[in-house]
Amino acid sequence: MKYVSIDIESTGLNHDICQVLEFAAIIDDLGVQAPIETLPTFQTYILQDHYIGEPYALAMHAEIFKKIANWKKNTGLNFCSPADLLPRFHTFLTTLGGYYEPNGVVRINVAGKNFGNFDSKFLEKLPHYNLLVRFGHRILDPATLYFDPNEDTELPSTEKCLERAGFKGEVKHTATEDAINVIKLLRKKYPRK
Repeated sequence: MKYVSIDIESTGLNHDICQVLEFAAIIDDLGVQAPIETLPTFQTYILQDHYIGEPYALAMHAEIFKKIANWKKNTGLNFCSPADLLPRFHTFLTTLGGYYEPNGVVRINVAGKNFGNFDSKFLEKLPHYNLLVRFGHRILDPATLYFDPNEDTELPSTEKCLERAGFKGEVKHTATEDAINVIKLLRKKYPRK
């Protein structure tokens, strides 16, 4: 099954006032499982006139803000406005093939840690939402796959999922790395036969 692992980094948890800082999407196919470094990847930082956020998130994303502050000099990185994010993502998807609806909308299966109740809430606020890309209503979230009813009182964090899957290292909280972690976790549970 083809799916797109999506992650965002934001200026905080409140989708009513906070903003998207970074967006990443990686196309994978559980039936093929090509090397992760060869998978089609879309990543961009979001340029805003002003950023509104929560202190812990702003501090956690200091490196992203450095890249954004120097966006004109960072020619090797991708930047776009909130209004351009979904049109650019649509172009990326259409160049690679996808599931098209009659009106030209690309429909995708989505995987992501917290996508359903977090990332999607931020994306819904963007111009062109659901006009160019339609996200499937069923989400592959690895937290449900690594949940242990004997130990957990809530769904496990990405760190806990990675630990249970036998992966070492810390979560870097960049959109691309987080999208890769989702792919690793799904592949561990669904190895290619």
